[in-house]
Amino acid sequence: MKKRIVKWFLTISLVLTGMAAFTSETQAAYSPYSVESSVKNAWNNGTAQLGSKSSSWTSGKRIVYDVYSKKFDKNGYSIVTGDFDGENKKYLRFYGWSVLAGHKHHTASNQSTHIVLKKVGSNTTKIYGTKQGTWDATKDLEYNSQGSGLYNRCPNSAVNKNNLDCNMEYNDVTFTAYIPLDDLFEEKFDPAQWAMYLVKRVDKQIVYTPLIVPFDFNEVGFNGGKVGLTSGVDANKLRMNDYPVLRRDYPRQPAKDTPSLYFKEGSYYTRIDADESDTAIWYGVSYGGTKKWANTTYWTFGGDQAVLKYVPPYPNLYGGDTLIQDRNGKDVTEFEYGEPVTVRGYVHSDTKIGNVNHTHLLNGKSQGNIRTADYPDKTGSTRIITKTYTDLMPGTYKVKAHADYDNKIKESNKADNYSKEVTFKVKPRNLYGAETKVYNVDNQEQYKFELGIL
Repeated sequence: MKKRIVKWFLTISLVLTGMAAFTSETQAAYSPYSVESSVKNAWNNGTAQLGSKSSSWTSGKRIVYDVYSKKFDKNGYSIVTGDFDGENKKYLRFYGWSVLAGHKHHTASNQSTHIVLKKVGSNTTKIYGTKQGTWDATKDLEYNSQGSGLYNRCPNSAVNKNNLDCNMEYNDVTFTAYIPLDDLFEEKFDPAQWAMYLVKRVDKQIVYTPLIVPFDFNEVGFNGGKVGLTSGVDANKLRMNDYPVLRRDYPRQPAKDTPSLYFKEGSYYTRIDADESDTAIWYGVSYGGTKKWANTTYWTFGGDQAVLKYVPPYPNLYGGDTLIQDRNGKDVTEFEYGEPVTVRGYVHSDTKIGNVNHTHLLNGKSQGNIRTADYPDKTGSTRIITKTYTDLMPGTYKVKAHADYDNKIKESNKADNYSKEVTFKVKPRNLYGAETKVYNVDNQEQYKFELGIL
């Protein structure tokens, strides 16, 4: 049940406007970089306790959470621009809720949720705080609900209680996470993956768990590549982790209206539906040809630990200018017949690329491999594809350089692999008289002769 009437207004507003439409975030009091020192220290020195949904109710480590697939964002998550630290950056924003079930009453001031990311193949770790929300999970997690009100409420001082003994209040347990993508994926063309953890603090109790999401989220574009969040192929498998848990016919069906039929503890079920209308997600599973429901507290997610991954774009080769020069390196467009013509086509890359073959297209005809070259710089390189032509017949020519003409390189755009096409002309042959000489029979030059004598 939601805590205040204002939450109903928030729900209607989100439905009407759509949270995914917002692409700019400004939070005056919140920053993902504001990490509680107790959480940071507990993580770094190893005193944070590993918990799960399968931990006992009385251990203080039964960490229960959901990441919403569509409640506040129709895509589950979005990339937004934020200025939390005074500088505009790109953030991956998603929504969820979390509790330490059975540990203590949760209030607006005694809890926090953090997201930890550990780079795959590295010891590099990042910790980010989340923005606390105002939605409650008390009624969703209530055991033996009889309708309105909280059944068998735990005393205020109660700690680590089984929900069969009494029910805790879970107030203000939703969160919004902002993960700075520019911090995680600094290099446009470097793939990277980060394993994700959720850390929950209630007073001094700090518990973490590998984050698993039982949904398939679509990849979203970032920096020319794509960012994705996934928990693998078995994410829709759910294991019942407690007993007795009623097989409800619909989400939040009161216990008094539900037949005394229970899920089997330890059995796996296939998720076929989910209800995100309140705070805790209720999952509908296939059961004997029907659909039965239980709330997320009792389902341990299948699948693997969620990984936030970046798939970079393919590199790109793109053409620049084409220069036509004479034997003196002067830019000209007309040549005498037989005069050498030098063509220089400029080709650029946006990152490091190796072993690229280049040619010229002369009046549309490839001139064979003119140069094989590497582009060694991660930030981009330039290569000049040069050939001197000495046997061109008179006529008009169009020429340009062509990178990767043999199509061996995977690129983001093949259409711009050409330098600028330019035109030049070779003039026709010019035959002209110089002088005429006359020779006698002795092959001597002579211009006066006797009549009849040559």
